[in-house]
Amino acid sequence: MLTMKIPVILFVIVAIGLSGFSDIRAQHKGFGLGVMAGEPTGLSFKVWLPGSSALDGGAAWSYFHEPSVHFHVDYIWHKFNLFPVGVGELPLYFGVGNRFKIHASNDNADIGFRAPVGIAYIFANGKFDTFTEFVPIMDVFPATDLDFNMAIGIRYFFR
Repeated sequence: MLTMKIPVILFVIVAIGLSGFSDIRAQHKGFGLGVMAGEPTGLSFKVWLPGSSALDGGAAWSYFHEPSVHFHVDYIWHKFNLFPVGVGELPLYFGVGNRFKIHASNDNADIGFRAPVGIAYIFANGKFDTFTEFVPIMDVFPATDLDFNMAIGIRYFFR
């Protein structure tokens, strides 16, 4: 069980440390924390980087195949002008990342690469975003296997 607690503790420490991004002038800067539902279901975070890129991640519970704890971090790029909307913004995003998944039944772990593609709606006030994403995954350890995640979510951005 200790192997399951260490990643959760590390995630909490990183999330608290990243919450220091408090001089936010627009939603394209700072730290957002929220929830995602689907496969997996749990917490979601996003840290804006310079330009139109961000780090996006999650700590969640997966029910597909067998119960497991799922952690991921992706580097994503946004395309802002593909879908013009009257209020707010609707960027398409895509990226690359990794996944670490611990199976609840036996504490075995899978490590793999993710390639998320999604769409987000950024509210005009910049305090919230919502997203829908589809993510092909290629596990490489302990064996090569293909997997797929998809989720919807919402995040609040701290000012």
